[in-house]
Amino acid sequence: MIKNITVVGSGVMGSGIAEATMELIRSIGKSPVLLKKEIPGFIANRLQIALAREAFHLLNEGVASAEEIDRVMTSGAGFRWAFLQNFYSFIFYIRKPNHYTIKNGE
Repeated sequence: MIKNITVVGSGVMGSGIAEATMELIRSIGKSPVLLKKEIPGFIANRLQIALAREAFHLLNEGVASAEEIDRVMTSGAGFRWAFLQNFYSFIFYIRKPNHYTIKNGE
């Protein structure tokens, strides 16, 4: 079951209502995210669509098969992100960038 729940605040709703909603969601074991401004779609869906665009690009360019791209996500990036979070995992890439990493994107 997905734990993430997006809460969309508005100028009409006071911050107390948003925080009470966030606390209620936490109390049932879910992980709320408060959007600071209204956007089309939810953050998770927008990230998933961006990732899907790149996956289809790689597939269309013949870089890898659909099965291989899925395996990269389930046993590679997705697995890593589940534990390290997206921005935290960047530390491993930017801590000591070298010419090989920058030139080859690895």
